Amino acid sequence: MTNVEVINFGDCLLRSGGAEAIAKAISSNQYLKELILSYNEIRKDAAILVAEAVEGKEHLKKLDLNGNQLGEEGIEELSGTLEAFDMVDVLGSLSDDEGDDIDDEEDEEGEGEEEEEEEGEAVDDPELQVRGTAITPTRENQSPLKVSYTAQEFLDSPSADRLLGLGKERAQLLVKELGTGLYSLDDADCAASSLMKVASIVTDDTAVKSAAFQCADAILTRSLQSEESQPTLIANGLLVHMGLLKSEEKVQPISDLQGPLILLQHIFQQVYFPRSLAQLFIAFLTRSRQK
Repeated sequence: MTNVEVINFGDCLLRSGGAEAIAKAISSNQYLKELILSYNEIRKDAAILVAEAVEGKEHLKKLDLNGNQLGEEGIEELSGTLEAFDMVDVLGSLSDDEGDDIDDEEDEEGEGEEEEEEEGEAVDDPELQVRGTAITPTRENQSPLKVSYTAQEFLDSPSADRLLGLGKERAQLLVKELGTGLYSLDDADCAASSLMKVASIVTDDTAVKSAAFQCADAILTRSLQSEESQPTLIANGLLVHMGLLKSEEKVQPISDLQGPLILLQHIFQQVYFPRSLAQLFIAFLTRSRQK
């Protein structure tokens, strides 16, 4: 993103993970004029990272973070961060901020705990006291619930639980499953489709991201061993599955770009694709949001 002037990912379900990925990607861009990340469920910490990433960008005229989940404290910190850079004037309105859901939930939980404490107060009147026994299972009697899945189950219906449920050998299991049949990782479209299934479940959760990165690395390493699966073909397939490029075949594009953005950031930090392909992705992403 070193030469992009306008980045518009408004109402794109980036969430905090996607915002953090963009913040890292624009850090070296000195030509950026507009950055629009409105209505993306971005929380305070990620918004602050975005603000820090635009420091020193003399051409920046607009930073739109409206309609996210900063909360009053987050809005104050965001404004203070930009004011420290003498850039608070580029910040757009935050009138549609949805508030910090975490703070709201904690407040509700705190109220609930107070009510429970009030209900649990001891009564001194002997006539009103009730004594009884409760059966509490000991640790020896408790059997831990261990859920495991197969690679095929994950591919049929991707979820974070199913990916983690594959265990430590998840990457090898996925590659093995995708290596069978006519539609294998020797095919670039299969590789792209598989990567999007992994990307679709990526969140800010460290364990999920680590598992997804592990699987993506294994998929790309195996697929690029085939002469029929070249980096450009895989990149085209990813663009199709992200809804940024049309295809003759009917493909249901992914609706939430948070996961793909996080995974793509990891992929392009590796040696799988040349830098020119990274610029290709940025061009398509920017153009699609300007339409």
